[in-house]
Amino acid sequence: MIELSVNGITLCYEVRGHGDPLILLHGNGEDHRIFSTKLLEPHFSCYLIDTRGHGRSTRIAELHYREMAADILEFIRRLHLDHVTLAGFSDGGIIGLLAASQTDRISTLIACGANAKPDGLILPFRMLNHVIYFGVSKKTG
Repeated sequence: MIELSVNGITLCYEVRGHGDPLILLHGNGEDHRIFSTKLLEPHFSCYLIDTRGHGRSTRIAELHYREMAADILEFIRRLHLDHVTLAGFSDGGIIGLLAASQTDRISTLIACGANAKPDGLILPFRMLNHVIYFGVSKKTG
């Protein structure tokens, strides 16, 4: 994995394929390994990033979407990427929405399963979300 320092942390990532830049962002509790890029690699340079607090990237006490979006914006800037397609799943989609609203370097956004806030989830899933977050924040703190 490649390491890049951004905003006081280290993001770890892989690049696969050739072509226009495609950033793939995982959901909470996951890492870059959830993505299979075989079909994409002939068309895109796929950037698979472990967001802060996930995978091999820097562990932190609390996760905040705005900080995670700032990390992705700095990643794009530092690698001089332009005309980026960003595809995010769940929390990755939320991060993508925030990042795309702050730059014109992201030309295409695919946000899957993104929520503005967890209150939109039905009660059992909202409770599960709080339990999982509590467990993750205790492990990283």
